[in-house]
Amino acid sequence: VALEGQVYCWGVGIDGLNGTGSEDVALTPVPIASTVRMQQVGVGQFSACALAESGDVYCWGRDLYGMLGQGRPGRSLVPVLVTGGRQYTALAVGGQHVCALDTARQAWCWGYSPSVGSAASSASASQSVQSPQAVDGGRRYVAITAAFGHTCALDEGNAAWCWGSNGAATLGDGTTENRTSPVPVAGNLRFRQISAGGTATCGIVTDATLACWGMNSYGQLGFTPGDP
Repeated sequence: VALEGQVYCWGVGIDGLNGTGSEDVALTPVPIASTVRMQQVGVGQFSACALAESGDVYCWGRDLYGMLGQGRPGRSLVPVLVTGGRQYTALAVGGQHVCALDTARQAWCWGYSPSVGSAASSASASQSVQSPQAVDGGRRYVAITAAFGHTCALDEGNAAWCWGSNGAATLGDGTTENRTSPVPVAGNLRFRQISAGGTATCGIVTDATLACWGMNSYGQLGFTPGDP
């Protein structure tokens, strides 16, 4: 996102991933086809989304599992407004799902149904959630982060909650069970910041230490793979 609020993209343009109205490869940064001033952008597996200064969210690219949030299936080569009429303050784009915090700090997600944090929505036979759904629990969050298949958020007390895919123990609840609703991260820790990765999640604790959980096959947890 440039200082004037324009989003620029580059690289492979299949399914309109660059948001320019075409599928051409962009070897240098090109502006997306929108004059809306943006403040944040995130890229998923086959689509991208941006948070406007107005609080609206726009998405473009392939509508895999409903990631564009437009209420119906269908790709878009240009940014389209996410349905629901809500304004948001934070955006987190995962591999196959998207989450955002609204102005009341409630979390909403759409896309791949097992990752949206709603037990009711996870039962979708199509595994697609085409429009934003409220995350279970009704908590107010101050920060949110998403990876390929899971999401974590910090509540107003700085406790961490995670949901979605958990085969790599990325939810930090002491299990490897997938969770369709938020579960608390074990250890009763309080965080300043949290970041979800593909196979690991890390957070800066309020005492300025770093805590990580998940797979450590490549040293993602900050110590030599194979060490206890």
